Amino acid sequence: TYTSATLNAAINHVTVPMNLYFEYDTTALFSHSVQATPASVNDTIQHSVIASVNGLMPFTTYYYRLKGEAGANTYYGNTVTFFTVQNVSNSFETKTATEVTDSSAVLNGSINGFYYPTPVPVSFEYGPTGSFGNEINAGTTDITDTFPHFVSAVLTGLQIDTPLYYYRLKVLVGTDTYYGNTRLLCTGTPEIPNWDFQNWQNKTVPLPADWTVIGSDMQQVPGHAGNNAIKLSRQTALGNCRYVSSGSGGAYLYDGQPFHYRPDSLIFYADYNLVAGDSATIWVRLYSGNNTMANNLFYITGNSGSNFKRFSLPISYNSSGTPDSLILFFFPTNFSSSYSSNNPATFITLDDIGFLPAAPAVTNGTFENWFTYNFNELEDWNYSKYIPAGFSKGIAQPSIVQTLFAQPDDYAAEVQIYAFDGNFMDITLGYGNSNFSFTKGFAVNGRHQSFNGYYQYAPQNADTMKLYLGLFNAGQRIGSAVYTTPTPVTSGFIAFDIPIIYYPPTNLIPDSAGIEISAGVQPSKGASKMRIDKVSFDGLRKATIDSNVAINVQPLYIKPDIKIYPNPSNNNITVEWNNTGSENGVIQLMNLNGQVVKEIFFSHEQNPYKNISIADLESGLYFLRLQSGGQVYNKKISVIK
Repeated sequence: TYTSATLNAAINHVTVPMNLYFEYDTTALFSHSVQATPASVNDTIQHSVIASVNGLMPFTTYYYRLKGEAGANTYYGNTVTFFTVQNVSNSFETKTATEVTDSSAVLNGSINGFYYPTPVPVSFEYGPTGSFGNEINAGTTDITDTFPHFVSAVLTGLQIDTPLYYYRLKVLVGTDTYYGNTRLLCTGTPEIPNWDFQNWQNKTVPLPADWTVIGSDMQQVPGHAGNNAIKLSRQTALGNCRYVSSGSGGAYLYDGQPFHYRPDSLIFYADYNLVAGDSATIWVRLYSGNNTMANNLFYITGNSGSNFKRFSLPISYNSSGTPDSLILFFFPTNFSSSYSSNNPATFITLDDIGFLPAAPAVTNGTFENWFTYNFNELEDWNYSKYIPAGFSKGIAQPSIVQTLFAQPDDYAAEVQIYAFDGNFMDITLGYGNSNFSFTKGFAVNGRHQSFNGYYQYAPQNADTMKLYLGLFNAGQRIGSAVYTTPTPVTSGFIAFDIPIIYYPPTNLIPDSAGIEISAGVQPSKGASKMRIDKVSFDGLRKATIDSNVAINVQPLYIKPDIKIYPNPSNNNITVEWNNTGSENGVIQLMNLNGQVVKEIFFSHEQNPYKNISIADLESGLYFLRLQSGGQVYNKKISVIK
């Protein structure tokens, strides 16, 4: 490795007791010695002899030999050399492709911690199968230090009818050939519907006052007794609470209707048609302060024959006393089941919601009070389309806002968390059955390796954003990709490349997928915002709206660098580096014997430079090593007195 090695030798036919050692050094003077294993031999059979040495200097040639002492006599084996470098298997990495279009892409790779004194040729192999069959030149690169060296090649002429390519990094080092890992590249139109958030539709819709609607399949229709009722289709949900959040962790409901009464039954009228195997869900929760007094789920199956049917559902309590607030939620499907229908024939129409015995009215439980709401709707994605900013006042505001990835009209989506009365309303942008269950999302056609896209994040109160992808086969989750971070992106968008992890058995091919995007992991801590764009599989898509427009995107691959000045020096040096990560680190100064003579720790929150006194060091050569975020960088410095 950079600083250690295992020395090997063999010995046989030793007829007298002999103690074994290895001598080693950076020259053939062999000033260092270490005891070998076995420590001694005295027989005629062959022995493998080894010894571990540490504290070596990186990127340095070492000489070593076996030494045997038998009484007053000393014997030596032949001299062998080795060079201190990182394990080759970790040195060559194929990175995700960028600037992907229907017919082109930029292939990327990196070489890290592999030394060679002259520039090495680099290329990429690619093709429609894992056998590749094609190669594109990526020039040459110097690998004479421990920095990651990023290489790339622009690939054009890809076939639209071949949407999936395999590729890998290839490096020629002397007479040896090294390969990076194999990655996938998806061209053509991404499988995620409205993946680039370009499709928005200006809508004017009627909304029921005092209710929250999640989803877009809702209609104002003729009622049971009055003029109006509300029809919910597919996975559109209805609740009388102002704060709603949802996701893989479940649903969180807040701030329902004030309700100082203890009813026995919920009553309502419903006209419904529910596909076989599915059921509508009615959720009733009664509270006293923060204590849940009743938490009841009811299910309806079948159909009502195009007529309104009266329901009276008994309420079960887990404590005595009188509630002070009420939350109701209605779903045209069973959100808690693995079977949740997206069939357009599935619906439930609700009207005249109340309680028995005679109780305070459910606010707008007759659905006679509606208001008009105009907004830009993001097509294909599922989310709560509006936030009721003022209950019973006919006021709403959008939960997902159209914003820009690049001028003039390359759009992105902004996911917001709203603050109300010291509480925060979580909004999840999802693609699938609903925000609560997306086991039947969009169709996919292969075992993708990565989930990619761009985001920008502005958290509050150390909130944490979340990107989640679930992959399914026949309704069963077989893989996922998860990314969470509290780190703000203060300038422009940043690319994400999230590996997809498949669960055993690993040979299953996903047939569908679902996505969750949230500006805060529930419960949210503040009014955080995040922007999202160009979500795809196996490669970062290129902005194609206007290729002449500069896009403010932070680069995915940043070449680390450290500068040391003045060098040589006799008193102080300044170490400067581009600290782009979120990891703490350490700077070490080592002499030529591998001993650490100075050690300085730093935080990623500090300025990316350090002033270091070397006044106490003797004249000579030293190695400066900077470690941060799993990377190790080395530079030579000279101290002159």
